[in-house]
Amino acid sequence: MKSHFLNLPYFIVRAVIYFGIWFLMITLLNRWSAIQDRPYDTWLGRKFNIVSSAGMVIYFWTMTFATIDWLMSITPGWPSTMFPLIVIVGQGLLGMSLAIILGRVVVQYEPMNSLMDEVVFWDNGKLLLTFVMLWAYLSFSQWLIIWAGNLPEEIHWYLDRIRGGWGAVALFLVIFHFVVPFIILLSQSLKKDPRKLALVRMDDFYARGGFDLGVSAVFQPRARETGSLDVRGSSSFHGWTLADVVPWQLREASGDRVVRPAPGGYLRRET
Repeated sequence: MKSHFLNLPYFIVRAVIYFGIWFLMITLLNRWSAIQDRPYDTWLGRKFNIVSSAGMVIYFWTMTFATIDWLMSITPGWPSTMFPLIVIVGQGLLGMSLAIILGRVVVQYEPMNSLMDEVVFWDNGKLLLTFVMLWAYLSFSQWLIIWAGNLPEEIHWYLDRIRGGWGAVALFLVIFHFVVPFIILLSQSLKKDPRKLALVRMDDFYARGGFDLGVSAVFQPRARETGSLDVRGSSSFHGWTLADVVPWQLREASGDRVVRPAPGGYLRRET
């Protein structure tokens, strides 16, 4: 059964299905968002609610199988029912970080400076703290269950990731991916200040470096058997995503025009 599921043709077909579903949801939400931003257009809130609520469930299912295909299949003999959820929560954590950083940028412009107040950033900060705690809880729970069971087919996954230099990486992730953000985000005043909150999220150890190290900690120990997978490849991929996709989304939202601040609080759009 496992050999049939992990063969190359089915692997490629499933990947095409995953990306097709995700691209369809992104396209619909982007298109409706652009229509909604135009004055005097019909309110599309119901459509957003339907696609977003159903899309959340669909994304959980598709990302679960994508995690099995792209990450867990590297070690096909290692079973875990929690690992896909850890990956999905980590994506939510990174998404919230990016949303806060972008929110800090757009809050300087109209109309966002009148729509986004400290309550918005406070709520985002509380959601961020929730994701941090949930990621740590799931990661620790998985480790605790495997440690208590002490089964050879399960413990080798962690042994490969705490031996040698990877022990330092594991400790780094515990400190800078949980302990430091958790302590900082306990501050109510910090969560209400968009500048301080954005600075926390822009911390390279966490928003980028921590995620890349986490990805490398999954890939690299196993990749040594078949060839090296450099952390720079992961960093380059995420850097390309932020440098290319995010500006494209902002251009779509502004009608392919760059929005800049102008004297007197008015907007000046440049073609």
